[in-house]
Amino acid sequence: MSNPAPLMLSQAIDSEPLIVEPSTSLAEVIRLMNQAWVNHCNFGEPATNTQPPAAKAKQSSCVLIMTDGQLLGIFTERDVVTLIANGRIQDDLTIADVMTQSVISLKITGNQDIFVALNLIREHRIRHLPIFDEQDQLLGIVTLRSIREILEPSDLLRIRSVKEVMSTQVIHAPPNSSVMELAQLMAEHQTSCIVITEACQASDKDKESLQLFPIGILTERDIVQFRMMEFNLEQLEVQAVMSTPLFLVDPDDSLWAVHQQMQAHLVRRLVVASHQGELQGVITQTDILRILDPLEMYGILELLQHKLTELETENLRLLQNCTIQLEQELDTKEHERQQAEQTIRAQAALLDVTTDAIMVRGPEQQILFWNRGAERLYGWTVDEALGQTINQLIYRESLPEFEDIQTTLDQTGQWQGELQQVTKTGQKITVASRWTLMQEDTGYPQSILVVNTDITDKKQLERQFLRAQRLESIGTLAGGIAHDLNNILTPILGVAKLLPMLIRPDNTQALRLIEVLQSSTQRGVDMVNQVLSFSRGLEGERGALQIKHLIREVLQIAQQTFPKSISINSRLESDLWTIYGDATQLHQVLMNLCVNARDAMPNGGKLTVVAQNFHADDNYARVNLEANVGSYLIISVEDTGEGISPDIIDQIFDPFFTTKELGQGTGLGLSTAISIVKSHGGFLKIYSEVDRGSRFQIYLPASEASETLPTVEENLPQGQGELILVVDDEAPIREVTKRWLETYHYEVLTAYDGIDAIATFAEHQQDIAVVLMDMMMPQMNGPTAIKTLQKMNPQVKIIATSGLPSDSNLATTLSIDVESFLLKPYATESLLNTLHKVLRTPE
Repeated sequence: MSNPAPLMLSQAIDSEPLIVEPSTSLAEVIRLMNQAWVNHCNFGEPATNTQPPAAKAKQSSCVLIMTDGQLLGIFTERDVVTLIANGRIQDDLTIADVMTQSVISLKITGNQDIFVALNLIREHRIRHLPIFDEQDQLLGIVTLRSIREILEPSDLLRIRSVKEVMSTQVIHAPPNSSVMELAQLMAEHQTSCIVITEACQASDKDKESLQLFPIGILTERDIVQFRMMEFNLEQLEVQAVMSTPLFLVDPDDSLWAVHQQMQAHLVRRLVVASHQGELQGVITQTDILRILDPLEMYGILELLQHKLTELETENLRLLQNCTIQLEQELDTKEHERQQAEQTIRAQAALLDVTTDAIMVRGPEQQILFWNRGAERLYGWTVDEALGQTINQLIYRESLPEFEDIQTTLDQTGQWQGELQQVTKTGQKITVASRWTLMQEDTGYPQSILVVNTDITDKKQLERQFLRAQRLESIGTLAGGIAHDLNNILTPILGVAKLLPMLIRPDNTQALRLIEVLQSSTQRGVDMVNQVLSFSRGLEGERGALQIKHLIREVLQIAQQTFPKSISINSRLESDLWTIYGDATQLHQVLMNLCVNARDAMPNGGKLTVVAQNFHADDNYARVNLEANVGSYLIISVEDTGEGISPDIIDQIFDPFFTTKELGQGTGLGLSTAISIVKSHGGFLKIYSEVDRGSRFQIYLPASEASETLPTVEENLPQGQGELILVVDDEAPIREVTKRWLETYHYEVLTAYDGIDAIATFAEHQQDIAVVLMDMMMPQMNGPTAIKTLQKMNPQVKIIATSGLPSDSNLATTLSIDVESFLLKPYATESLLNTLHKVLRTPE
């Protein structure tokens, strides 16, 4: 079957458009546009357009403004009418003052058909389209009229009627209106013509509306001509110059009849009236062209051609004998099968612009069709895919669900679900797949249409969301465990502080063991606080610190836990500058980088940590946007491992990005590290080569402050017999705290929960100086007990304690007034100093 011959764009180009220089006067341009039409108007008597002109006049409905071969603007009849309606026609205006400068144009590349221009005209709602060649030389102009003149889809136009496409919203005016009033109507409604009507009372007595009968028409071109003839448009009545009688068409007339009338009378629009002559609408060449959608027109023509071919085949079949008749029946069956496959390919081609992968496979799973979306998703081109089987391309092994899918297809004709597939490069993807069984009229399965949508990113986001939820749950659990550990560590730390007072000074071995106990307990406290900080997202305390202590601590952990096949080294300058930061957070950064280095060397290697001073000058700061002029401390973590591929090196700091197997990592280590470094005012650089190793460099601003050293226990404040009420549900904490305070000359009462505290306070409130209140207790918690005590005695002084840092904000949240807050496990000096400060604060 042969396809209809395409209508080339070159056939519709008017190669002699009206062109003027930008300095041309507006009056001269209007005269040139009007010149070809002057001889077609008769003002001595009503116009009689009953006879077509003897020769086709040159119609200049627009002017192109050009200089030195460059298109500067365009000026159309509609622009003239708008200027007239707005009273802007002046003798001293040039065309450059009023032209439209933003011109939509088309450059011809190859053999393009007219529908390229038609679609552009429709998209931008224009009526004139300048055409240029590939050397930017003007070839001419295409208009709706020039397109309509070469279109002859007679079969399509014969089966469509006027009422299907006509415009029913008609702008009309009475015959005694002035031409200026009509020009203003055209400008207001952006229409190219006004229908002149007479109003008559409806014959039906029940109708109150008037009936409109068209008697003439006035167009943009008419107004341009009247302006050129210097008529007084405000006084000139329409009935004196309108085109009459009209060329009328019936709503039931075919578009082919309209097309023939327009060609015969050289007009661009016709008035639609009923059999009684009542105005029904207007039909323009734009309305005709609107129905000539390229796909629809070619589809209909192709269908007609197909029907013609079938009729010819049928006639030939009748002329053959029985043997030939049988052969032709078989040929027809095969032909119909091919046509069905071709139809599927044609339909799927319309969806090439989508991101979905669309394919058609035959009964033997061979690929019959493969669209552009499939090319983009899987990486296989059409030529590579056609003829191959599905399993060869997108499944590494036989599809285990295939039997179930086939059963569902046989029963319902369709199936949908999620499938795991691979691309040409071996990348695993997840798709939402829809299968539709295509059958012949006899019910015999012919092919399967498959539409796959890539949902890999969606599934990844779902996994990340679930992972984030798990991490949040782990954080909550860790916070609860840390709180309980703090309650356990508080008495241990207290006992460790009290023991030296109970042992003879010459028992050095016992004192050394107590120091180990104190150091280990404090290490446990720091670890618990680190867990709390990470699980709650809290900021740690920052101070001046010497990084070499952190590095040595991290490397000590690495040497104890990393495989012996990994050699661990360090190079630290002797006079390293101090930095201002959070030791716990920076410890986490170094630990993350060392663990990543370990994972990059599964077969062993060398891990090196280097620390050095560095001064960034102006040149360095200009080249490195994250750096400022000043002193930095550089910490480098180097490994001799697998290295990082250039394809993913820009993604390694993204949250949840990981190259490890599922369950082997969260993908949060590096994103957390760079976040911490940036929060310290620093930045991080990475250098890596595949199979050579990686080097991460941390740049932290140097500080002039001295390193913050632990305070030495000396001259702790003593009590003067003040009575302290200690409230805590943990008996060891109550006992150790009581022993501390008594050692430093305080009197102590204890209570095991909020209710017991209220009862004890009620009995001794005149003597109690301070209440040490735990925030989390059974029966009655701390906040409730505090409010009750403050109602009993508004002047009571309260120190709140808790194993959770977040409870420090609880007092503010619940509008509870407390003098201070102690985080468990609190040291002896912290408790005594806080208590001393609260007691010395005036009420």
